[in-house]
Amino acid sequence: MIAFGVAVTEPTIYDRFAGPGIRRAAEPDSLVFADQATGSLFRNYNRVLEQARVHDGLEALVLVHQDVEIVESDFCARVRASLSDPDVAIVGCVGAVGVRQPAWWKGTVAWAAFSHHYEEFGGGEFDSLSWRPEAGPSHLAPGEVDAIDGLAMVLSPWAVRELCFDESLGQFHGYDFDICMQARTAGKKVVTADFRVIHHHSLEQISDPEEWIAAYIRLGEKWADHLPEPSGDPNQRALRAEAEAACAEARGITQWLRARAMRAQLARTRQELNGSRDQLKATRQALTLARQQLEGVRSRQNSQVRGAYETEAAARAGRTSRRLAQVPRVRLAGAGAWLARMRPASRSRATRGRRQARSDAARRAGGDPHQAPGWVAPMQASAGAQPKAPHPGKAPAIDYAVEELGIESFASLEFDGIFGEWAFYTIDKPTIQHGALVDARARRARAHLLSAIELAAERPGMRVLDRAFSDPRTVSEIGEVDAILLFDVLHHMVDPAWDQVLDLYAPVTSSFVIANPQWERGETTVRLVDLGREQFLEAVPPTDTHAELFDRLDDWHKGQQRLYRDATHVWQRGITDADLKAKLGELGFSVKHEREVGRPSQAKGFVNKAFVFSRSDRPAAGGGTQS
Repeated sequence: MIAFGVAVTEPTIYDRFAGPGIRRAAEPDSLVFADQATGSLFRNYNRVLEQARVHDGLEALVLVHQDVEIVESDFCARVRASLSDPDVAIVGCVGAVGVRQPAWWKGTVAWAAFSHHYEEFGGGEFDSLSWRPEAGPSHLAPGEVDAIDGLAMVLSPWAVRELCFDESLGQFHGYDFDICMQARTAGKKVVTADFRVIHHHSLEQISDPEEWIAAYIRLGEKWADHLPEPSGDPNQRALRAEAEAACAEARGITQWLRARAMRAQLARTRQELNGSRDQLKATRQALTLARQQLEGVRSRQNSQVRGAYETEAAARAGRTSRRLAQVPRVRLAGAGAWLARMRPASRSRATRGRRQARSDAARRAGGDPHQAPGWVAPMQASAGAQPKAPHPGKAPAIDYAVEELGIESFASLEFDGIFGEWAFYTIDKPTIQHGALVDARARRARAHLLSAIELAAERPGMRVLDRAFSDPRTVSEIGEVDAILLFDVLHHMVDPAWDQVLDLYAPVTSSFVIANPQWERGETTVRLVDLGREQFLEAVPPTDTHAELFDRLDDWHKGQQRLYRDATHVWQRGITDADLKAKLGELGFSVKHEREVGRPSQAKGFVNKAFVFSRSDRPAAGGGTQS
């Protein structure tokens, strides 16, 4: 059993960050020690050690800060692999070698797999050297180090039994360096491992310099006999330290001046953006007025055409009536029966004729042959524009989640159709407090995104996130919500696959609302391109992108930065009901609502269905979080 421990000083921070990360990483039998902290961090971590020691089956104890979020869902497997060497006592995701002082980071950092998220200056993140190992320096690799950063540390059963945190050192600083020194002097190893965390922390690195300096001195005195002897004359070292401090102060003034200059530049840029926004608003208003005028002209033209058609039809009917009046009664009865038989066929021919004429006219005009004669291409959304009304068969799934489960917050991952239609339908419900819209496309269409941002600005509590939906940082930014909406998304997913999407978002929600074309032609989920060209084209809607797919399977799609075989604009998966329910069952969700909502046009083997899944062990309403 792998246990987790957190010193909680602010429960809201734990609920936002450490709690979801632990739920993502933990196994069913994992224990979580997350009590309200009192006293120093050293004292609270010692209490966690005392609680963990009584469990004979303990494989490891994971200690994380309350503002640290574990990223990997297979975290426990990585921990076991890192502790396979019995000499390993402590494992971290950040560490250094060549450490000569308590400020361990002044050694050579050998591995650093974390991302620093901050909220100042509009928020942002800084990825460390090993956050994406494939993009980092080639010499970086996890392995044995002198000390690790204690933001996330794993203790072996030996370390839990034999080590403790030295409460005489202070309130917070230096606990990680001290316990690493304890382990190494006992002949054990300290190593880094390939797992990642997100540190949600301010840009301020040392909030209490005096307390940090005092801890530094105490650590230096405690471990003086075990650290490499500093070279040079002591007086020279003292003078150099004074010089470095003065230099650091001067550099701090430089940074302050740069910050003032940046704020001034930002103010000028904001003023320019406000002017551009006013111009854009005026342009949109002019375009809206032009569209309304054009619609009026088209409407009058359509009325004239309908009037002329009705006049001609009435004249033809009059001539036919006069001819029939001259026919003997017996022949008239026979003609009536003949007309009754022929009327459906003649209507069908007339309808086809009108459709063909409309199609030819539209093609000549360069338009869409499937639109009505007076149809006007929709403009991009403007302030005051409304999103498209969603599919009437699928929308009741959202209604159920709102009315029966009482959801008050959500995040909608959207792909097909009009971007944002499901998110805006949901946020307009009176009881919904806040929501987030995320684009599930491999590459986002900027015009759609900007239009959605404008619509969201009119709805308090609505956010549009301009980042990749599969990035763990997106999940972190969304936070815990009552529902994740996945409408016509899962069957498009490759890298991540549909089940990986569910893995990623399950820890931060109490329900999933899913609408998807479900596979009926087999008992298990299939990758559709594996069916071969003939069966693939028979199964999916007849679009140009599907028709050309097998001619370009291994070509590179520049827009999506992936192979065509993995592109998200084609149907990728046939997901069965059984596999969908089984996957969500593994994640702790059960079906609360299920409805068939028709079949996709010209797609054999699929049926459109809508589901609502709810987690039984968490409350459905309130948008709150659990510790």
